[in-house]
This record gives sequence, structure tokens and C-alpha cells, in this order.
Amino acid sequence: MNNLMEWDKFEKIYRIYKKKYDIRFCKVTDYDNLIYFIDNYWQKGHIFTKSKRLFDWQHFDKKKERYNFVIAVDKVSNEIHGVIGFIMSSIYDENIEKPIRWGTIWKVRDDVGVKGLGLALKYYFEVNAPAKYVGGLGLSNYSKVINNKLGEQVGKMNLYYILNTEIERFVLIDNVNKENKVPQNIVCKNKSLKEIKPEIFIANSQKYYSHIPEFKSPLYYMNRYAKHPIYNYKFIEINNEHNDAIACLIVRKCEANDSCGLFVVDYIGNGLELDGLYNEFQFLLQKYNAEFISFYEYGLNSEGIVAGGFTNSNSNEIVIPLYFEPFVKKHIDLDYHFYTKEDNVNIVIFKGDADQDRPNKLLKE
Repeated sequence: MNNLMEWDKFEKIYRIYKKKYDIRFCKVTDYDNLIYFIDNYWQKGHIFTKSKRLFDWQHFDKKKERYNFVIAVDKVSNEIHGVIGFIMSSIYDENIEKPIRWGTIWKVRDDVGVKGLGLALKYYFEVNAPAKYVGGLGLSNYSKVINNKLGEQVGKMNLYYILNTEIERFVLIDNVNKENKVPQNIVCKNKSLKEIKPEIFIANSQKYYSHIPEFKSPLYYMNRYAKHPIYNYKFIEINNEHNDAIACLIVRKCEANDSCGLFVVDYIGNGLELDGLYNEFQFLLQKYNAEFISFYEYGLNSEGIVAGGFTNSNSNEIVIPLYFEPFVKKHIDLDYHFYTKEDNVNIVIFKGDADQDRPNKLLKE
């Protein structure tokens, strides 16, 4: 971390609390205790309390035979008083040599009156689960303060969208009118979008391999998206005028109130490949009868995104929803943090990173 003075404070706090707490990674035998903590002190009825399959898929490290959580266990009561969860991108491909580490749940029980335990957890976490790349999405105000103090990059994701021009009455979005429904100065090119099967993606991935960051891999995309235990993701290739694959989008359909929208949750490319694809996105929206396609991202070429027909949400008052489980008709900023010691790293972050595209309920509910 950049701020060594703050880090020294964290170490001192850790040394104090390790006398009272067993601070360590979550063992398989801690599973019931951890789920009890999540249900009672994080969120009642959280999906992790209902689907061990989803929890294991996202957090169980088969290689290390542990859950990717740091826990603080009271040495007297044996109760968990605090946790930090994380996702290593290598959980989806163990051959990734330099994975990114995404933070998830960070919580200390409100009723134990232990100030600073969260920082002790953070210290153990950073020392014992080091990674070349570190990031997070959907930050609390507390975590933003801590990440800033540690010298990490903290900011807000960009949100872009395209509306379905064939829809007259929108159910999921707000503040649409004739003036802001269609972007201006759109130029379409002889390029296409093509929905492909995951195995075709693997076969074609070498064509855009140079755009895959070193903390991901073709197998990562397969296991993260094609083999998701609940969600159904679409792989959509971008083909140039010669019908050569040059980039790939990963898209998920979200439904609410008898309507639907599309989320771009990941992207393999630099953004310039989107140039000239507005009509193709209209065909895609009409195929799924979706009101919109939205794209949360950080680090892509913004000119390419806009040239593809996307509008930056900051440019008008249109409300594009983020949450569908349950549905919330409201614009919500998605904050991120990122850190690496490497110089000149062009980091790209998407909604599908960390746990921001995780189910909040089982489909049968």
C-alpha cells in the first residue's frame, strides 16, 4: 500500500486484537458459523444462506481447501465477530499466475463494541492474501475512506446506455422523451454483432487475446459466465467488415415488471471496436424486446463507446436501473477502488467483476 504510516497503524491494531481473536482464513469447518454471521449480522435471508452451491462457486478455494473469507473468531465464545470476503480471479482458472483480488463483504458486528476490529481484519487480509492487482466494486462510505487512506485509486464507474427505439412506453426507465431517446450524429459501419456459443468463444478467443488482462483468461470467462450456477450469460462477438472477430461482449438479460433490459457485464476489447454498431445494438434490443442495454465500465476508450451509439448517463436525466433483485427504479452510482504497484497499467473494470453481478434471490422465489 502507498500510505505506510496508515499501514503501521493497522499493524498495531492487529497486534492488539489478535490477543482476543483468532484472525484467520475461513476453514471448511467454519462454514455454518460464517453463514450464521451473514444471516444475522450482514443481511437476513442473504442468498448465501439459501444456496451453498452459489457460495461455494464464488468463494471456495479448492486448491487451498478454504473459503475466501478472513474471519475474526472470539477466543472465548467461538463466535465470529467480523469478516472480510474476497474473490480471486484464479478461482475460475487456477492457471492464472497473477490474479486480481476483489473484495466483497466487509463487516464487524455492531453489538460487540469493538472499534478497530475491521482494520485488524484488513491488515491480516492484505498480508496473507497478497495480489498484484487489488480492486472492489459497490463500496460503502467506510471502505472508500479506508481505501483512500491507503493510497488506492477510488472513483465512480461510467454508465453508458442505448434505448430501444421501437418501444413507445418504457416501464423500467424514467425521464425518456423524443429529444433524448436517440443519440445524435450516429454513423453506422459494416460491422456486426453475432451471438455465439461458449465453445466458439474459446475457439475464437485467440483473435482478441491481446485484450484479455493477465488476471483473466479464456477459461476464466467460461467458468465465470458460461458455467454460472444460476445466471444465463450471452457471448456476443463483434465482427468487422471482413467478418473477422475483433472483440466480445458478455451480456445478461434482467427482467422485472413484465419487461426486461440487457446488461453488458464484461468486455474483451479496448472500446474502439464498438464504433459504428448502433444499428446492430438496436437489432439486439429488438430480438430480446429489451428496453435498454446498459454498460458499466471503467478504463475503455470512451470515444469508441459513444461512436457505438451509447450515451453517457451523466449527459441527461434518464434513469437506468442497476438493481433488479428486487427491482429499484433509480439511478445508482457504482463506486470502485483499485490498486497495483505496477506502472503504466491500463486497468479495465466491469459490472461482472467482484460480486456486483451476483444473484440476490433464487429464480424460484
